[in-house]
Amino acid sequence: SICSSDSSEICASAGYNSYLWNNGKTSRCIYTSLAGNYYVTVTDGSGCPAVSSPVAITVFPQPPVSISVNIDTLKAYDAVTYQWYFNGSPIEGATDSMLIVKSNGNYSVVVTDENGCRAVSNPVTYAATGIDQLSSTGIRVYPNPNNSNIWQLQLSNEWLNSDIEITDATGRLVFKAPINTPQTEIMFDAARGIYMLSVRNAGQVATIKLLRI
Repeated sequence: SICSSDSSEICASAGYNSYLWNNGKTSRCIYTSLAGNYYVTVTDGSGCPAVSSPVAITVFPQPPVSISVNIDTLKAYDAVTYQWYFNGSPIEGATDSMLIVKSNGNYSVVVTDENGCRAVSNPVTYAATGIDQLSSTGIRVYPNPNNSNIWQLQLSNEWLNSDIEITDATGRLVFKAPINTPQTEIMFDAARGIYMLSVRNAGQVATIKLLRI
């Protein structure tokens, strides 16, 4: 049994003049990443053939993996093991399904399922409050903190045609809209508290903490 990202080597005994596998290969050993039954026909020096018993290869699917974001908390689900990464490097000791974010940057997680198969999530970009801090992500929200219900959102070209969502501290969706222009006004009925704005585009996710005062 192998994972979908792996391959398996199958070899016949040495010493025969020719080998013919049921997938058409003619070497003594073959590699496969496909599920199925594999057998080989060999011929010895006298021209006598023999057929091997089949070897069954099972391929486990890649485990699903995604990251949910709620304020400064990242979560992954339904895996046996987890390893979180920050800007491409493993975070020491970050092996739980949940991670509390402490620094701005890109976060991803590698999960392993009950079959030992691994999968890597798409990265999530986290940015704390502060206009200057958000500039490196290509996303700017202001004023932030804010004492009204209106925010201004600026996006660099790579984030155009994105979908944005805003959730409150309980995870309830309070605003959702597509964004097709570099400058957009966001308005929703915001009580005092912390909100999380997520921008999603082509597998990228940037998350920004909003503070309504």
